[in-house]
Amino acid sequence: MGTMLGEEVSYTDHPIFLSSTGFYCNFLRYSVLGWSWSAKATLVGFMAGAAIIVSLQQLKGLLGIVHFTNKMQIVPVLTSVFQRTDEWSWQTIILGASFLLLLLTTRKVSMRNKKLFWVSAVYPLTSVILSTLIVFCLKSKLPMVKTVMIINTIYIFFIVKAVLWRKNYEAALKLWKVDKIDFFTCLCSFFGVLFIAVHLGLAIAVGVSVFKILLHVTRPNTAALGNIPGTHIYQRLRRNRESQRVPYFLLVSIEAPMYFSNSTYLQE
Repeated sequence: MGTMLGEEVSYTDHPIFLSSTGFYCNFLRYSVLGWSWSAKATLVGFMAGAAIIVSLQQLKGLLGIVHFTNKMQIVPVLTSVFQRTDEWSWQTIILGASFLLLLLTTRKVSMRNKKLFWVSAVYPLTSVILSTLIVFCLKSKLPMVKTVMIINTIYIFFIVKAVLWRKNYEAALKLWKVDKIDFFTCLCSFFGVLFIAVHLGLAIAVGVSVFKILLHVTRPNTAALGNIPGTHIYQRLRRNRESQRVPYFLLVSIEAPMYFSNSTYLQE
């Protein structure tokens, strides 16, 4: 988000504008003011798409690419990666991949054995120290390797490790089982963020959410009710097998207030 904002407004030319914008957003955030159209489906798709984009952006440091795109879409990023194959550094790839593997291993160990929770917490700092020692020990044999480059490589894999767990597959599958429109909203947010832009992807998902609300208001769910014998309780006939129809009457439950927008639909 900071990269996108920097493309529109330069922080060097308009520092007061950006500072006031950040203060205003934080004020609304902590005072819980304004409206929120970011439903669960929108957030699941956005977080998954943003996690992939952030991970792909780290390929610049992983592969040692100097000339890399500043765009946040998947197509320009992959194009920049494969067009700069001559800038790839196998030393950086091996070092970074080995530390990422160790990071993931320590996380698995901490998750399986709660007594070893400290392993996952201590290893990130340990990896930075080890990478620095490796550079100092091999400085004469690898003159092209710099300490700053190694530390940046480890830092990049910290980011990759963090965003890998932001893709919530279980929540997406649950949306598919519960509500198909919410699942479609999740897909719109995911692919919009991935292929178009973050703000446009969120705008599309919010538009689908608003359409769902309007659809529910104009076409509310209805259900026939029946009486449970011996009581004054009425339940849906499809859900409760004990409920029975009331002779000469049709009892209908409407899951929305009656407005002019749905009056014709209910009458029909």
